[in-house]
Amino acid sequence: MKILQIIPGADSFRVFLRELTQALIDDGHEVLTLFNPGGGISNQPVDGPGEIRHVNFPRGASPIKHLAVSREVRKIIQDYRPDVVHAHFSSAILTASLARLGGDCGACWLATFQGIQFPFASGLNGLLIKASETFAASQMDQVIVLTKDDHEALSDCLLAVKVTLQKSSGFGCHDRFFDTPIPSSEARQKLRSELRLSSEDRVFLFIGRIIAHKGFHLAARAFMEASKNCPDIRWIVIGERDPLHPTGLTDGEWSDFEQHPSVRFVGIQDDVLPYLDIADALLFPTAREGMPVSAMEALARRVPVLTNKVRGCRELIRDGENGAFFKSADVEAIKRVIESFNPSSFTMSHSPSHAPRAAMRRSNWIKETIDLYENGGSV
Repeated sequence: MKILQIIPGADSFRVFLRELTQALIDDGHEVLTLFNPGGGISNQPVDGPGEIRHVNFPRGASPIKHLAVSREVRKIIQDYRPDVVHAHFSSAILTASLARLGGDCGACWLATFQGIQFPFASGLNGLLIKASETFAASQMDQVIVLTKDDHEALSDCLLAVKVTLQKSSGFGCHDRFFDTPIPSSEARQKLRSELRLSSEDRVFLFIGRIIAHKGFHLAARAFMEASKNCPDIRWIVIGERDPLHPTGLTDGEWSDFEQHPSVRFVGIQDDVLPYLDIADALLFPTAREGMPVSAMEALARRVPVLTNKVRGCRELIRDGENGAFFKSADVEAIKRVIESFNPSSFTMSHSPSHAPRAAMRRSNWIKETIDLYENGGSV
């Protein structure tokens, strides 16, 4: 079987789809992946498995740019003649849908929305986003979503397209996060010492792009305020600023935060597991999610997640057991959670009504996806 994967940027392939691609190849399938080599913020070169072609997918919602790139994608599809075309993320799905208008070559067309955007937008911009996402979805044979909210919202807009709720949790979390032994207290402290952290410190962790819609600015302000009353708190920040999106902080606030004695910047990391093993909590102030991988990675390492009660997080977090929800998405609410945080107060159990650990394993998502392809897009 010939499979074409369409994703916006290199980071998505490097972090999520590389393992799926290798599994498909191991099963005897042929895989071609299209992505924008500059579509991420890591600037790390990305190569196989499988064949890779670089296409300058736009990150924004410009119809003209998507239409221009869709012609290039259409030509690739006509030459490659895949059995399955699978697009991930809203922007790549839009380009793929425009490419299909020129002919689908008999392939099964699939789209996975990692979180639809239109339910969270309002006004003219909201109408444009809704038109874009529903049009793109309508050109597919099957649309896959990750949460019940998205399933209901998109099903209400699409009558002729099958909308399926994925059984596994998003891309899932790499199995080794579950299977690697938790380090001893001695090994944990050795890792902490390398970052000038003591065993008594309450250590928070942030993983992701340093941008406003991830709520980073609110958490940064809250942390700096909380540190005035809590000299034992520390924050490890894994990630980089995104040149296309603001941090939400003023230049002065960013300077204060960057130089704050309780903050440790470590940049983008290929492996966040060691940092999770020295953290007491993941500080995850996101305002909008699909199914957050960083939250699943934290839960796999028995690290509670402090977050907003938003899509994706609601499916993973049980308040008071494996994490806590902020009362509201503002600085004061986040500050109160930081100040009152006690690592020993969380049981880290998983209720049957919330995401079981098995559903969060990357290997289960890979199996589910391969079964989808081998059954002609039907699960």
